[in-house]
Amino acid sequence: MVHGQYVKAVHLCEKVLINDPHNIDVLLTMGEALLRNEQFQEALVPCAKVIEIDNKNIRGLNNFGAALLRNNQHNDAKEILEYGLELDPTNFDFLINICNAYQGLGQPEK
Repeated sequence: MVHGQYVKAVHLCEKVLINDPHNIDVLLTMGEALLRNEQFQEALVPCAKVIEIDNKNIRGLNNFGAALLRNNQHNDAKEILEYGLELDPTNFDFLINICNAYQGLGQPEK
């Protein structure tokens, strides 16, 4: 998707969430569109909402961790991502993002 398509996707998600604010699929899509559009601060809201609704949602945990990383909240990201890795120990995305969190914390050897 190009920039305009992400913006359009976010607007469509916002419309759906007016009537269905706990729709996890729409919240996931919105968070991912915001991340891909490099709207990292804005992505925190839908990503956090997914975890609030379902704290074991693997895709949601990874998205929230990625959003925290992009907002330089490395310690919070590390905690979320390590929890996600406990739930899904073979998830390579968690491992990569955890390495990035440690790097951001100045601990690349972890």
